[in-house]
Order: sequence, then C-alpha cells, then structure tokens
Amino acid sequence: MRTRLSIFAGILLTLVVLAYIFLLPQLRVLTGYVAKNVCSCTFLADRDSEQIRAQDVGYGLLKYANFEIDEATKTVKSSALGLVKRTAIYRGDLGCVLLPKGAVVKSATAYLSLPEQ
Repeated sequence: MRTRLSIFAGILLTLVVLAYIFLLPQLRVLTGYVAKNVCSCTFLADRDSEQIRAQDVGYGLLKYANFEIDEATKTVKSSALGLVKRTAIYRGDLGCVLLPKGAVVKSATAYLSLPEQ
C-alpha cells in the first residue's frame, strides 16, 4: 500500500513539474497579449473594461487572465492564474507598449526604470 502511494505521489509530482515547465512560456504569451490588447482597447479605442472583457479577451484561454486598468499611469497589468504578470503602458503616439519583465512604472511621464542586468 505504501509503495503504491509513493509511486502515485511521484507520478503526480512529475506531472505538476512538467505542466509548470511547458505551460509557463504559454502563460507569458497569454498575459502579454491580454495586457497589450486591453491597453490598446482602453487608451486608443476608448472602450470600457466590460466591453473589452466580453468582446476581446473573454473567450478561450484568454478568459483565465485577469487585468487591471490604471488610468493615472495609463497602464494595464495582466496576470494568469497568479503565476505570470505583465504590464503594458500607453505611450502617446507610440501606442501601447509591453514593458519588459521587472520594469517599474513610476508615473505616466517618467514611465519606467529598467531592472539591473
């Protein structure tokens, strides 16, 4: 009985680790897409979040990504399952830009500080 439980726990742990390894890159793409798309819809097309959720990011795997719109700094933060977070910022004539991982938004004008390399 104990051997079966150990084998089951080992298989389950292996499946969880493999799922994490293979799904993490896809979650990064998903959250980046949602952040950039919601930012463009909000600040360029002047649409509200309910309409964006219903028409643009409320289907398929996109519905598992949450987003938060910050009007003061003109940013959109997106996260998927609490594992991966991405931020997009509205840059005027440049449109919306997806920020690199680790960038910090200070304000709408002095928009980011890059992480040290």
